[in-house]
Amino acid sequence: MISISLAKDQLAVEPGSAVTLTCTTTNHAQTAGRFEIEIEGLDHEWIALPAPAFTLGADETRAHKILIKPPRSAESKAGSYPFVVRVRSLDTGEGAEAQAVLEVEGFSLISLEIAPKRGAAKYLSKEEDFAVTVINLGNTDQTLQFFADDPEDGCTYQFAADRVQIAPGQQKQVALKVQPTHFPLIGAPRLFGFGVSARGVQNPHLNANVQAQIERRSLITPTVLLVTLLIFALAIGWWAIRPQPPKMDSFSTDSAIVYVGDTIRLKWTAEGADTGVLIESDKGDSFPNNEKNGWMDVQIKGPVVFYAYAVNKAGFRSEPLKITITPQLPEAVPLPKIEKFSIDKRTAKVGDTITIQYSVSNATKIILQPTNDVLPLNMTSYQTALNKAGTINFSLIAYNKIDQADQSKQITVVVTEPSDASIISFQAMQAGAPLEDKEIEPGTTVSLEWQISGASRAEISGIGQLPDLEKGTIDVTPAQTTVYTLTVKDSKGRPVVGKVTVKVKKTPEGGGNG
Repeated sequence: MISISLAKDQLAVEPGSAVTLTCTTTNHAQTAGRFEIEIEGLDHEWIALPAPAFTLGADETRAHKILIKPPRSAESKAGSYPFVVRVRSLDTGEGAEAQAVLEVEGFSLISLEIAPKRGAAKYLSKEEDFAVTVINLGNTDQTLQFFADDPEDGCTYQFAADRVQIAPGQQKQVALKVQPTHFPLIGAPRLFGFGVSARGVQNPHLNANVQAQIERRSLITPTVLLVTLLIFALAIGWWAIRPQPPKMDSFSTDSAIVYVGDTIRLKWTAEGADTGVLIESDKGDSFPNNEKNGWMDVQIKGPVVFYAYAVNKAGFRSEPLKITITPQLPEAVPLPKIEKFSIDKRTAKVGDTITIQYSVSNATKIILQPTNDVLPLNMTSYQTALNKAGTINFSLIAYNKIDQADQSKQITVVVTEPSDASIISFQAMQAGAPLEDKEIEPGTTVSLEWQISGASRAEISGIGQLPDLEKGTIDVTPAQTTVYTLTVKDSKGRPVVGKVTVKVKKTPEGGGNG
């Protein structure tokens, strides 16, 4: 029999913080047992159990500290979360449970974005449309009100909705129309910077701000007048002279140190490259028809020189710019090595936990097969539960940072499924008292006494099947020392075995030595 109690049945925690719940378990049975703690009603990612499975001796009490930490995110919604802490015996299946309530407190956080960051209002199209996006990063519902202004009061602002209601983790977009208050017919462009803010209606301290700009454009600008006067002169000048020959302005790479096998980026700018830029290497590689301002990724296999040419429509090439790459050999990566791998049990029952001891070097990842568990690099032991019966061949695979691997030898663990049958007692009796290690005379009659439960079949070696599947006795008269084996099977044929040895004194002729 087992009991469980909680230090508190009401807990409160703010997302991102942690609260500790103390759980006390007492084994009221007369024998030691193995137990398991589990929690229902809370997200398993909120909970940290130091040791889900543990052993308690007879009448032993143990306290466990359970850490509960909901993440500071919108998914950790404010409110009450009833949950159950349950302790179950891994030997008998008997359990006990206690209930509690976790109060997740609320927190408020919003984010504000605007697109585009810069807009333009024209003389014939005076309004510019912006999209304001608000995101609720807190865990409570919020009602938000929007505001917009600029230091010069040079614009008017109209929101599609002044207020929005937004749930935790939700985002909403509100349209905003911005219009400068004055539009001169002739004038230079004027830039207005403005701010948009969102503030909580119930919580005025909750707010977020974002900045944007709008450019006011007059119908005619001084630049337009000047360009109009110059267009004719520029057109005559273009016809009067030949086009300028193509020219490479720049050719570079962003990699200061290059290793063999690395991929680097070549970047360039060019003028007059009507048909693009041609890239060649001293190894015979050619990459034509690239944009005049662009980039290209190439893999370096050894020392190489790249040349860049600007090419025009007439087929003329510019003088090349070149880049010389002298790569270094990559650093050697040591092979991973499994130095130790052992398991504390070679035979176990379904539900048992095994402990794996391991030690590796030069590894960035350790995988346990066949479960595919990733073992911690900073520890030397790992526990895993056996969930099904059968023969399991465990092994370790260690990988280094370039995925080279080392695999351990296999360790076989045989997992059996516990029988529903049990042997309560099985002993030899003489004159109403247990025989134990006493020796009897040859031909002396003793009684084999048994008490069993959950059996669908039971038999004693040398005697045969038992008629009574709960309790009974049978007389035997061994001539020599004999081991009697009681085999009890449940409805699925899973056996439980008990043995009794009846010692018989040796006769002068040498008998009784079974």
